[in-house]
Amino acid sequence: MSHPDTLPGQLLTALLGPGATGPRLTWYGVDGERTELSGRVLGNWVTKAANLLVEEADAGPGTVVVLDLPVHWRTLVWALGSWVAGAQVTLPSEDILEEDEDADAPDVVVTSRPGESPGEDDAELVLAVALPALAMRWDGDPLGANVVDAAAELMTFGDQLGYVSEPESTDLALVTENLEVTYGDLAGWATGAAEEDDIDADDVDLEAGYEDELDTVGGPDDDAAAVPAEEDDIDEPTSAAPVRALLAPDDVADLLEQAVRTWHGGGSVVLVEPGLPADVRRRVAEDERVDSRP
Repeated sequence: MSHPDTLPGQLLTALLGPGATGPRLTWYGVDGERTELSGRVLGNWVTKAANLLVEEADAGPGTVVVLDLPVHWRTLVWALGSWVAGAQVTLPSEDILEEDEDADAPDVVVTSRPGESPGEDDAELVLAVALPALAMRWDGDPLGANVVDAAAELMTFGDQLGYVSEPESTDLALVTENLEVTYGDLAGWATGAAEEDDIDADDVDLEAGYEDELDTVGGPDDDAAAVPAEEDDIDEPTSAAPVRALLAPDDVADLLEQAVRTWHGGGSVVLVEPGLPADVRRRVAEDERVDSRP
């Protein structure tokens, strides 16, 4: 099946396209762990995550996936997998989950701390994610009867995307305590072309320019800027080469924004875990030949 005609779908196509063997996500943990994923490997992880969510939770537009994970490379896998499936990613907050129980009750909770994650008692599916790079199964306390070992389960799903439902441009893609981003506005949000206060389905015409905005997603070998300077530039890639960007986000919302921005421009992400000392971060930047920081 072809990939969805959404920004996440086109990002997945780019990851698996020309240049797929080059690094697209490199992770440095505070414990010295380094993990490097090529475009093809990252795309396969994302595809497996999307397939799991669709087959196990019937995920699609309107499905609420609570992403209760720290700043980590696996968080990007599950966010992109949820978006490729057409679901809504919600970053956990007691205010969000309790504000409207009927509308916002989670269907899926993806967590690295099962038993403590907000919303998991109401979710149809709880996925326990082991964070170590080589973890092939959950490595913590025994899981409850209603919790699925995401690491072990993920490997049983195919590398080819199965059926997914296409979201509308006005369907919510991301909900945090401070903002809501629709599928139609993902690119504008990530590139900074849309002001945070404007990202509201009630106030913005999200249909306008949706297709044009999606058409600007570059593959690994395309000449596209990581950060368009002006709002009018979103529909036109610039002549700047794709960057290899060092990301040191404060939280998961920043992580998603910066990673989508980099990949939207055809770039490669070098992600460092919060708490990595400044001197180590500088050494990473030198070793990885980082070009810029979104």
